[in-house]
Amino acid sequence: MPINRSLRCLVLWLGFWLGLWVTPQVWAQEVIYRCGHEYTNQKPVTPTGKKAPDCQVLQGVSVTEIKGPDLAKQAPMDKKNPDKNGLAKNSAGAKRANEAIGSESKENPEQAVRQEAKAILEAEWTRAQSQRQALLAAYENGAPPLLGDEVRNHQKYLDRVAELKRQLDRNEADLTGLQHELNRLK
Repeated sequence: MPINRSLRCLVLWLGFWLGLWVTPQVWAQEVIYRCGHEYTNQKPVTPTGKKAPDCQVLQGVSVTEIKGPDLAKQAPMDKKNPDKNGLAKNSAGAKRANEAIGSESKENPEQAVRQEAKAILEAEWTRAQSQRQALLAAYENGAPPLLGDEVRNHQKYLDRVAELKRQLDRNEADLTGLQHELNRLK
């Protein structure tokens, strides 16, 4: 019998502490209102003091707000100089992007957008190809030369080789995706 009594006391004690831990979390839940596409925890009222007609109370729902970039504060795209927009400088793709933007026709802006997108993709393709060549040269078919401390610490060498392989795989996936997008635009 003493074991049952001890077990019962332990369960009651744990239940008490669990109740103290859960209760404030339940009390902390607020009422959330949905007014169109906006969510608020403040009671929405009209200027006359009545409840706003298009607002609904959401029960048992928690809302997470994810803020995107503020487009109003961003600088507009510079069509005359795409290098300011983040394109690779002095690349063939950047030059084609300039030509595509310059040949933009007033009658068919959709075609100009497609040409600009294609030029940007070609610039990215060229950059990814050059990056691939650099990675292949560094990887040397999985057996790059040892560097510095790697002679004494073989794990560092293995980690570097694995990282190079991971970068090559990622680059290959990027090239495949760019090729797919280029084929889609043709």
